[in-house]
Amino acid sequence: MIYILAMAGWIFAAWRWGDWRNWRRYHTTIFYLCFCDVLYFYLTCHYPLWRLEPKGIVSTRTVALLIELVIFICTTLIYLGRYPKEPLKSVLWIGFWVLLYSILEWVMLRFGVFTYFHGWTLLKSTLFDILAFPMVRLHLARPMLTYILSIPITILLLYLNHVPVQ
Repeated sequence: MIYILAMAGWIFAAWRWGDWRNWRRYHTTIFYLCFCDVLYFYLTCHYPLWRLEPKGIVSTRTVALLIELVIFICTTLIYLGRYPKEPLKSVLWIGFWVLLYSILEWVMLRFGVFTYFHGWTLLKSTLFDILAFPMVRLHLARPMLTYILSIPITILLLYLNHVPVQ
């Protein structure tokens, strides 16, 4: 039930505040974000750091992944569509999204629909979001640089979290 409420909330927020007129401008960044998420699932399939826990109507991890992708699409349309031009405001905007994602993850933990493994914590998720949101913005402006930076960042994150890649 919480997944349905979350999806409805994100879809409403994207409808209300998302930059739908310019969705073509963001679609490659949406693909980048979704690709990164799918890559996470692939690289950590035998050693997950965190996982959505399907409950109720949502009974498979595939459906949970699809819900997550919908949330990422909605996030991107709002986050990039309203990204401020002024440096201080952009830092505050990133901070807002990091805080929002951290609060939502904490709520999901409390409802039992999100689980950590292998030493992952809410603090690590928050630190990851501090890195991820600027990367999403960078992808919009400089996609090739973002891809180049993503490779060592991914390797470093796998190493720091002791993820065995086979």
